[in-house]
Amino acid sequence: MKINSTILIWLLFIYIGGCSDSEQSQNVGSNSQSQRLEPIKTGKVSGRILGNTFSAEQSIISNGTLTIRQGKDFFADLSLEIVTFESDNLAGKTFNSNNDAGVGQPQVRLGIKNSGKSLPDEKAILDGYDLFLEFGEKAELGIPYSIQFKSRQNATNVEGQSFATFKDIRMKEGKMDVHYDSFDTLEYLAVDYLKRNGVSGDVQSRFGASYKSYGKDYPKSGFIGLDLMNQSGEASVAKIQLVKDEYGWKASNKLDANQIHEAHPVLKHIDGIVRTVEGVKAELVAAQRLEKYLNKKGLISDVRTTRMSCYLAKDNDKGSCLAVYGLKRQEKTECHSKNYLLVKENDSWMVKKEILDTQQVDYQSGDLVSHKPTSMHCQ
Repeated sequence: MKINSTILIWLLFIYIGGCSDSEQSQNVGSNSQSQRLEPIKTGKVSGRILGNTFSAEQSIISNGTLTIRQGKDFFADLSLEIVTFESDNLAGKTFNSNNDAGVGQPQVRLGIKNSGKSLPDEKAILDGYDLFLEFGEKAELGIPYSIQFKSRQNATNVEGQSFATFKDIRMKEGKMDVHYDSFDTLEYLAVDYLKRNGVSGDVQSRFGASYKSYGKDYPKSGFIGLDLMNQSGEASVAKIQLVKDEYGWKASNKLDANQIHEAHPVLKHIDGIVRTVEGVKAELVAAQRLEKYLNKKGLISDVRTTRMSCYLAKDNDKGSCLAVYGLKRQEKTECHSKNYLLVKENDSWMVKKEILDTQQVDYQSGDLVSHKPTSMHCQ
């Protein structure tokens, strides 16, 4: 059968045109036709992520990446990350998947923490979504934003307006939430404490950040160490202790440069089971011995982290304590330790002698026995 050349050319035109439309539809929004989205001016950021109901509890902007998350643990229950590839100031910038007036095509990551898994599952989306993301004017703690994001094929639709903080802090009624447990919350309060008390200097680095819980939301004790540099180029160290009560975290006092925070507890009395209370008392005595050693050896100015851990015998009258300390050596922190045998006499703990890191009191008898050395970390 002979095919007419005109018909052949027409069929070929239809085939090529059909392929072109199919390829183009893969590069626009998540629907068959890309939607032109507009910024949301009101309403909490919420919607659905990977088919799950989502309500944002925290937004953080860091190195050009906006992370919107739900969940109070270290790994979010649900999260939406938008990588803008913009490392400078985002104030006033708009990102539009239609590229009408946007400044680039962000990469998107969706996260979900499934039960039974220690790490969240993540899904990267390079294209095929609808996005309108608009940033407002930069403030001291962060930057406001409004967002609409849709990806039908990933069962995700998030929109609303919120405030993204520059660090791991949370906002409440337009102010920093001082009830939130994070090192960045403690650092902000420590720096504010120094300013209010006339201590000048720019923060060069943070060290020894820690907080300790005693089984409840409060009381808690915290510590923040800061390397400072004043306008004359002179370096100094600030050691700030903090405490959390029913009103939230607050800076309590500034330690001297030759002190370590475990040797000067900000909480004078701890309630709890006997073993916990006696362990805290033993750690204090071990810390005081370590502080004395560091000053005697002229090492205290280089100390950037300390940690105490005591293991008690069944009768809570003997204990073996590990005192870890990190020394600043150029760009690294060297990890060292001292190990002590403690005994309780007349209801008071005292260091009886130094022991090896391969020794520990036996739970039943209180005698020193061999054991595997505890791993140390000084970061």
